[in-house]
Amino acid sequence: MSFDRRIYNFAAGPATLPDEVLEQARDELLNWQGLGTSVMEISHRSKEFMAVYEKTLADLRELMAIPSDYEILLLQGGGIGQNAAIPMNLMPLASKPKADFVVTGIWSEKSVKEAQKYGEAHIAASSQAQGFRSIPDQSTWTLSQDAAYVHICANETIGGVEFAKFP
Repeated sequence: MSFDRRIYNFAAGPATLPDEVLEQARDELLNWQGLGTSVMEISHRSKEFMAVYEKTLADLRELMAIPSDYEILLLQGGGIGQNAAIPMNLMPLASKPKADFVVTGIWSEKSVKEAQKYGEAHIAASSQAQGFRSIPDQSTWTLSQDAAYVHICANETIGGVEFAKFP
């Protein structure tokens, strides 16, 4: 690549890619696998797209040891989009739209705000008083009997709080 120095990004989110990956993407951008078109332009119904899709699922399943009886969903929208999709789809399953939240940082706070649009967002536990630097002891959680689900943010990337194991 023709520049003086390479910048390395270690932030949460988009990360630095190896030069070889970027060079291959550049080389194939206008003519992917000799098709005369970009991979971004092929039909999502084409055999070429389906081959990419199937390989992506197989590689992800192998890399993350995902059992064959688990489905893999490839969704756009990132975490913000899921903050809406989860309560929108799960809260109506309860007799009264309600979900419990263990709030450990900014992302779980955003999840609470989004859930409030669809029903009651009950704060079962929060580490806000400690500056979101810890996970409340599970024995202190006040879970509801009638909640559709319990929400935790497994990895609060902004504050660095992460569940070592799922409760």
